[in-house]
Amino acid sequence: MTGKSNLLDRATDPAQYDRQDITWRSESDLDSPMRTFFWQQIMKHCPDWQGRRVLDIGAGSGWALDEAKKLGASTTIGIEPSAQNVRLSKRLFPRIQMVQGTFEDYRTIQRFDRIISIMSLPHIRNLEEAFARVRLLLAEPAGEFVAIVPDYDYYKRARHDYQVEIEELDSLTYVTSIRRSLGELVDIVRKEMAYVLVGEQAGLQLTVAEPMPPSNQLITQIPKYRDLANTPIMNFFKFSR
Repeated sequence: MTGKSNLLDRATDPAQYDRQDITWRSESDLDSPMRTFFWQQIMKHCPDWQGRRVLDIGAGSGWALDEAKKLGASTTIGIEPSAQNVRLSKRLFPRIQMVQGTFEDYRTIQRFDRIISIMSLPHIRNLEEAFARVRLLLAEPAGEFVAIVPDYDYYKRARHDYQVEIEELDSLTYVTSIRRSLGELVDIVRKEMAYVLVGEQAGLQLTVAEPMPPSNQLITQIPKYRDLANTPIMNFFKFSR
């Protein structure tokens, strides 16, 4: 059994996605079904990108910023701790700017119209500090913060062919280790209310909170989600300054 501190350290390790036992390339592909699932959800609530200054926390390969750029975003900056992902971004999406490092260490005088976080908050230990920094980086008066996070109940359940290990941290939070064909992925998973409360404490207004069950397109492309058609697997939040 892996100790709790080891799991938490692994979840927040900036080099997690540079480990040799993780093959992450497939979900950075341009035709990734999960990528499409995420982007369709974002576009549902954020259709306008023209002239927007966009920051992506934990940008991965930078695919979401490239989509924003195609739709007219004027500034597209990604923060990504993985050296492997930054190299991939430079090859696939040279039009966007990638900064290798963590959000905690990122410093800039720029302000952004939209900050996005797609499955990166599960790798940030201090959520309160992260939301406070987001608020400082959002442009006034209408900057937006958009986040997609794991669903609390779904990430605890046995599913597919994954090996799932859980370590409870408190009544709102646990760390999960999921072993699958891509390798072992470790995340901090929080109840939806945790994000709402921390957003309010940071002075952000919650405008959208929406569960994300698999879309019909995702089920068609990845049939293992068929039995989860009405089960949230992620949650979408949108906050405004």
